[in-house]
Amino acid sequence: MLAETDTGQNERWLTCPPYSGGFYQHNPPPVFADDQKQATRISASQVESTGGISLFTGDVLIERDGLRLQAENIQYNKTQQTIDITSKLHIDAENLAFDADKGWLDLESEGGIFDNAHYQIPTSQFQGSTPRLTTSKDNETVLVDSLFSSCPPGQEDWYLQTSLLRLNHATDTGTATHAVLWFKHVPLFYSPWLQFPLGEERRSGFLMPGIATSGSRGFEFSIPWYWNIAPNQDALFTLRYMNLRGTMLN
Repeated sequence: MLAETDTGQNERWLTCPPYSGGFYQHNPPPVFADDQKQATRISASQVESTGGISLFTGDVLIERDGLRLQAENIQYNKTQQTIDITSKLHIDAENLAFDADKGWLDLESEGGIFDNAHYQIPTSQFQGSTPRLTTSKDNETVLVDSLFSSCPPGQEDWYLQTSLLRLNHATDTGTATHAVLWFKHVPLFYSPWLQFPLGEERRSGFLMPGIATSGSRGFEFSIPWYWNIAPNQDALFTLRYMNLRGTMLN
């Protein structure tokens, strides 16, 4: 919840603009049989092989258990089980989908480095962009100088700008370093460290800050903090600053 406007006697909170089909529709990666878990399937329009190095060009499709890669040009090192992708690419994994300009991938560990990526978390509407995306065998994605939002691509009314963002897919947790919250291209909030859930599981921590404007309170900024006390008990505290009324804790 990020903005509030006066509409007569009624006030309302607004978040992202109306959905216009901007989210990428995740195509789940293949699931191989138990005896094929380490198999790699590669197809392309043309293949040239020399000394254990194969060049695949045109409609390249690589599939492993839990991973699908599509590109136009790749270089495959069969001995090292690595791939250099020299064209634009798209990857679908269980917990992440992204486009990138180029990249490198270790097929055995599924660790890789990708440049100028636009990513989406399939289990949520979180998406964003980064000049450098790194995946690791620890089920973690690291994003450098990333933009992160739940709004559709190209319609990011709000977004989080971070110097470093770690997405832990095992715990469904995002951890941001030097995070700045922007709304309508205006910086609202800075935190040197911020952690938040990527899914819907309850956990203690800060929720998304909010802004509001109204005739009675003026400009308002709020920071909610959720306390997951027990499976059957929780609490929500919100620190609110209102320039016409001062500061209060709800």
